[in-house]
Amino acid sequence: MYEDSALDAYDILNTARGKDYVGESAALAAVIRHHEASTRTVLDVGCGTGRHMTEFQVLGFDCVGTDLSPAMVAKAKSRLGDACVELADIRTMDLGATFDAVICLNGTIGYMTTKSDLDQALSRLAAHVSPGGILIVEPWMSPSQWLTPMVGAEAGKEGDTAVSRVSRAFVEDGLGVFERHCSIATPERAWSFVEVHRMGLYEMSEYIDAFRLGVRARTERSAGFIRSF
Repeated sequence: MYEDSALDAYDILNTARGKDYVGESAALAAVIRHHEASTRTVLDVGCGTGRHMTEFQVLGFDCVGTDLSPAMVAKAKSRLGDACVELADIRTMDLGATFDAVICLNGTIGYMTTKSDLDQALSRLAAHVSPGGILIVEPWMSPSQWLTPMVGAEAGKEGDTAVSRVSRAFVEDGLGVFERHCSIATPERAWSFVEVHRMGLYEMSEYIDAFRLGVRARTERSAGFIRSF
């Protein structure tokens, strides 16, 4: 996922559509510090190119990130300097450490395409929360929110790099699917590629069940208490 778009298209298109990394990070920081004012360490699972992590560093947190895409990890490392960014699968990750806050944003949880995947992911997320810490997961769309069939088009330009992308969204085998056709041009060359993203569509009750299973497994391993909502 995002191997072709990570280095150029991903950040440019997110900027062009007005994604507010600064505002989102500030809002999350307020929630985290309301839970525990002394929170210092944050694990960003599915960190992408590290733009939320950059803002969290500005806000005074020590950050670690993980992502499944080697290209995303490389981009995040180039952006974040000394911050630790690891290649990891959310369903199996074991970083050998816990964190005051664990966050999973940008629809990352939607890439869990089966309920088993979802349960495993929430279990591993919860396992990385320190006793008394907080776990925040941004849910993906439910079946009723996935309004398809649908087509879209977007474009952006930064410096000498221009990007355009057309996409279609549909349902296949019970999954929400994005098929994205992207073109990139620089003064040196122009190229195109296609990405297909398959997303699990879960009701909120299924997310809550997975949270409860994950927290139960975590509390069975620790006497600490985890606030999941």
